[in-house]
Amino acid sequence: MTQIINNYFTEREGVMAVERIVNQMRCIWRETPNADVGIDGQIEYVDLNGNCTGHVVAVQVKSGASYIKKVAGGISFTPTNRHASYWERFPLPVLVVIHDPTTDKSYWADVRRHLRSDQSTTRTIVIPEEQVLNIDNRDALFESCGAFGMPPMAELDIVKTLLQQKNRNAAFDLSFFDIFSNGLTDIGRKLFFSLDFCIDIAEEKLAKANSQFGVGMGDQEHLFIANYIDFITAQSLVVIDYCDYLIDRDERQMSPTMLMPLTARGRAVRDLLRNLGQGAPSRSLTENPVEMQKMPPYYLRLEANLTLAEILERRLENA
Repeated sequence: MTQIINNYFTEREGVMAVERIVNQMRCIWRETPNADVGIDGQIEYVDLNGNCTGHVVAVQVKSGASYIKKVAGGISFTPTNRHASYWERFPLPVLVVIHDPTTDKSYWADVRRHLRSDQSTTRTIVIPEEQVLNIDNRDALFESCGAFGMPPMAELDIVKTLLQQKNRNAAFDLSFFDIFSNGLTDIGRKLFFSLDFCIDIAEEKLAKANSQFGVGMGDQEHLFIANYIDFITAQSLVVIDYCDYLIDRDERQMSPTMLMPLTARGRAVRDLLRNLGQGAPSRSLTENPVEMQKMPPYYLRLEANLTLAEILERRLENA
């Protein structure tokens, strides 16, 4: 007679447990229909209004007593070399879920982020026991997808927000618009960002105001920069590898250097800025070569964009 090994039922129990919990979360579970090569399914985030968001994570489920390896701090899991290489290169965040049939609890971790981080010295990941797959951890599952929860705004409202969101510190007087407008590069198709670049803008504004003081940064300024990245991400203005951004920000404690392609929505905002800014200095919203030597055109461009910001604020004041 044809027989089936018991492992099959144990593995299915884990996958069905994940499906049940994802349904309780009111998210969408899509099981891999074909051969399993390291991904059992995908979860798509659904917001509280029932809108499908396009934020998707891939999931690999491991079920059974043999995977419950308790160590100090949680449950230890070591992927094979083959799976580690596959997950690190996967285009979506990859969660590994360890299901314990004896307690009916499932523990999860973002294994792709762990494998990509240069803070991780081994393939082994320790999953904290409080990282249980349940509705309380619903949003945390999708952290590597990027900032979300902010409803999409009309393009004109995005422009207004870029101008209005300012860091109210004279020693680091920046707006979202300053960072966005001066970050345009690759003939306006990409957006550049780095901390040094932000400091250059702040220094130019101090020079324009004839200030005797230099640039100063603290927690407020780092939060302002993080809010800028979250805003352009949540409004889908750029294509960003948010996982790598989190590794730099949270694990390396560094402000990242990024070159991000503009989305169609980002290009539409760029073009709206150009239309609204007609009559502004000719160098505004023009090319900014990445890591360009600080030659006179670099500073002329900064000054032109600062003037453009003043023009746009006056024009949109009562819009």
